[in-house]
Amino acid sequence: MPAANYPLVIEPGASFTLQMHYMQDDETTSALSAGWTARVQFRDAVGGNLLLDIVPAVNAPTGMILIQLTPSETEQCVGAKVWGCELHSANGSQVVRLVQGKVKISPEVVQ
Repeated sequence: MPAANYPLVIEPGASFTLQMHYMQDDETTSALSAGWTARVQFRDAVGGNLLLDIVPAVNAPTGMILIQLTPSETEQCVGAKVWGCELHSANGSQVVRLVQGKVKISPEVVQ
């Protein structure tokens, strides 16, 4: 299955939280087992310069992936045009491109 397309709006200097769930087709059972990890990257273009690389929290029993960025991390996203999130199995034998999309930067008005 291809990665889902999910555009983001990032506000530099503000906290950011995105919670996603990776579920079986029945939409109630987690598709993750113990040991799965996630990785999120923000880049200036597909295959371009890496601006931010984080490891979000993963709760395998619930299928939840929690992406949280601090204000300083959202500042690092200035110039980002794309983002993506991959899941990696505990033994590294499986990689799932879960979601990716364009990034819109919303400049801060109050400084």
